[in-house]
Amino acid sequence: MSAVAPTSSTVNTTPKDDAPPVPSTPKAVSSATQYLQTFAAGGIAGAVSRTLTAPLDRVKVLIQEGHNLHKMIQPKKADLA
Repeated sequence: MSAVAPTSSTVNTTPKDDAPPVPSTPKAVSSATQYLQTFAAGGIAGAVSRTLTAPLDRVKVLIQEGHNLHKMIQPKKADLA
C-alpha cells in the first residue's frame, strides 16, 4: 500500500471541535477612562517637551539680547583664586 500525499481537494479545511478557542477582542474602554488616559498622556507630553526645550529657549534669548555667552560660562579670575 503506497501513501498518497494530500492534495488541496483532500485536505479538510473546516475547523475541528478540539481546536483552541479564538481569543476574544478586548473589551471597549469606557469614555471616561479613555478621556482620563488621553488627558494624562497630554499632560506628560507637555511637561516633557517644556523640560527639554526651556534651557534651549533661555540660550536663544540670551543670544538675541547680545550677551556674550563665553563670559557667562567662564569663571572670572577672582573666582579662581
